[in-house]
Amino acid sequence: MRDSEGVGICLVVILVVAAAVAFKGGIGYLIGRSKGRPGLGFVLGALLGIIGWIIIACMSAEQSQTIPMRRPVRPSFPCPSCHRPVAGGLGQCPHCNLRIGGEARMGPGAIPPSFEDAEGRVACPYCAEMVLPAARICRWCSSHLA
Repeated sequence: MRDSEGVGICLVVILVVAAAVAFKGGIGYLIGRSKGRPGLGFVLGALLGIIGWIIIACMSAEQSQTIPMRRPVRPSFPCPSCHRPVAGGLGQCPHCNLRIGGEARMGPGAIPPSFEDAEGRVACPYCAEMVLPAARICRWCSSHLA
């Protein structure tokens, strides 16, 4: 009977220690969340208690390290009808209202070869995205180029 009491006491001690660690970690998590470091706050709070809370409270807020995404620049190309510039990706010329793409697609020779980028790619005549000159199908709009 003596062994079962010892096991019960050990279980109670383990539960009390686990609850204390969880409580200290939770406080550290809350302090760390305001600094942008909730995981570090939990670990420091759970392991060091009030000292960990002070450490995480004195840390500076974490700066976001994300790089803003840039939209790809679409080249403009001359309208096959009025020869005014049309921004890439537009389905209709804003000057003469000619439909560009869709059912009224213009031919592959409509964009002059001067629309090459630094890597030697040329603009797709249907969607104006840059593709390799040897491409047979545009990877952006799936149009047949040759």
